[in-house]
Amino acid sequence: MKIDISGYSWDQLRSEFSFVNDVFDEPEALKQFANYYTSIEGKSLLLQLNQDWKETRFENVIITGMGSSLFAGHIASMIFQAAGFPCAMIDAGELLYYGLGGDESVPASDNAKTLFILTSQSGESVEIVKLLDEIPAKRPDGTIWGITNTEDSVLAIKSHRAILLKAGEERSVTAKTFSNTLLMMYILPRILIATSETEIDAFLNTFFDDVQGLADDLEFLFSEKQELANKIVTFFGKDTKFVEVIARGTSLATAQQAALNIKETNKIASEAISGGQFRHGPIELVTKNFSSICLASDDETRDLMEDVCYNITHKWGGGKVLFITNRQSEKLEGDARLIPVVHNCINPFLAPVMEIAIIQLFMIRLAASNNIGPGIFKYTTKVTKIG
Repeated sequence: MKIDISGYSWDQLRSEFSFVNDVFDEPEALKQFANYYTSIEGKSLLLQLNQDWKETRFENVIITGMGSSLFAGHIASMIFQAAGFPCAMIDAGELLYYGLGGDESVPASDNAKTLFILTSQSGESVEIVKLLDEIPAKRPDGTIWGITNTEDSVLAIKSHRAILLKAGEERSVTAKTFSNTLLMMYILPRILIATSETEIDAFLNTFFDDVQGLADDLEFLFSEKQELANKIVTFFGKDTKFVEVIARGTSLATAQQAALNIKETNKIASEAISGGQFRHGPIELVTKNFSSICLASDDETRDLMEDVCYNITHKWGGGKVLFITNRQSEKLEGDARLIPVVHNCINPFLAPVMEIAIIQLFMIRLAASNNIGPGIFKYTTKVTKIG
């Protein structure tokens, strides 16, 4: 007979489900990352990457991966593009079959000096493994850097440079490796475009302090704010069947990860969409039973996201909103159909780490409330070998 886990405490959930344990281990994983990349060994690798970048004079960057590994790349893509450097983020399966050329009906262009950043937490995802052979064959002037959590993986071994996530072992739905990939996708472009070692040192010192503070905030969330998850489940209702996740800027990485994780952990539909795209038709979905998570951790578009929240609850059908942000909003105070959750991470490039942690607590408690084992796969596995 199946055991009823709906009343499990957080300690019980953590002891029985590896996904829950991985979520609670995120603060330590962040610290391991920061400690390594500010150590002599880690900093030496970053300086070598900066030197490679300068010497090779790459003409463009392609960031690729699947699922969580791809979503985190949105952070790096934004930084490269803001610096005026061409960068594309492409699904690894699409890059493999359509993005490397080989179609004789399309004139071949001169091989550009392209930096391919392949990301796979396991380093063994089928599309990534195939790309390690296809890129050298079809783009011989390309360079492959591999970001992975697994030192002896195919990706780490075959890449020109192996860049490790230092998150520790992970056995279920992606949690702490996603958070550490977000960190990597923040520091990597900043290191590459830096013009001096002094600039790199200054950035890493600030980064180290920011991550320590971020880890402390996560520890407080996981130890002192666990009741927040129950509040959100009660707010949406444990029978909710769809969650829209709406964001802009760096928070789009969070939205994509959240939608994927909700599908994996709760076996219900979820969609990630930008605040702008949501206005172009999807607002027709909003009813009083509409459940949404809105993310705003960037002042550039904060007003626009607050408008979306207000319109969902007041103009577009009276839906429900979980609003995760890093600043109080006077406009949204006292709204009975909105739960504001305010975190302390002001840096919009690091804020996705806090945003996804808050959502992880919700999705874990929602799964348990419906007697679904958080992070237990029905049809897939941790590493996808066919694709």
